[in-house]
Amino acid sequence: HIHYSVAYPNNVTLTNFGYFWLAPTLCYQPSYPRVPGPISKSFLTKRVAEFVILGIAMYVVIQQYAVPTLVGSVRAIDTGNGFWLSERVLKLSVISATVWFLGFYAIFHAGLNALAEVLRFADRAFYLDWWNSVDLAAYWREWNLPIHYFCKRHIMVPLISAPLSLPVGVGVMVTFIVSAIMHELLFGIPTHCLKGYSFIGMMMQIPLIQLTQLLVKWRGPESGLGNAVFWISFCIVGQPLGVVQYYYFWAKNNP
Repeated sequence: HIHYSVAYPNNVTLTNFGYFWLAPTLCYQPSYPRVPGPISKSFLTKRVAEFVILGIAMYVVIQQYAVPTLVGSVRAIDTGNGFWLSERVLKLSVISATVWFLGFYAIFHAGLNALAEVLRFADRAFYLDWWNSVDLAAYWREWNLPIHYFCKRHIMVPLISAPLSLPVGVGVMVTFIVSAIMHELLFGIPTHCLKGYSFIGMMMQIPLIQLTQLLVKWRGPESGLGNAVFWISFCIVGQPLGVVQYYYFWAKNNP
């Protein structure tokens, strides 16, 4: 049994609800662990400085390298030049990975830790070492803990628990379907391109998860085969292709 410092119905206040909206978590509870003492100004300053600097670095990389590469990919698609398009995608794989790493650190390390420090929020585990994932299932569990806990608590557990008591495989499928829909809306609405690319990409994670788990069973986690498949799908096959597709239709709709 969990004991909260604020018990129902004393938690039903605007202050309590406002703290939940601001806190770096997506799962509500009547109270959260808090760090005692004043805000560490040096820690907060470092995290804010990192957030700003990395944001500027992302802007520079996107404008200096990503945009020219994407413009070239549009011409490659229009001319049907498969070799040129492959070269653009491979070049974009380095750029998109760089932007993703910068954005990940800026948001999940600098940004969320800065917010947690201001709110004295004690649970600051926002990610685990996803880069060492032995299979894709581990990556999806570890790279974004706030979303993972939300999906587990509000989608997965209700499906596999009484009264539904559905098989775990069904719960995983439904969770990925919901996540795929959200990814499609997240990328499709700003680019005016609801073509289903993100939805298909997310659903393709299920067979890839099974593949990497089979590789781990076959060769063992120390072989690194599952991790290799993860990085190939992450850096080369997944992100750059998705970015090219969405940019192409955005460019055509916004000449």
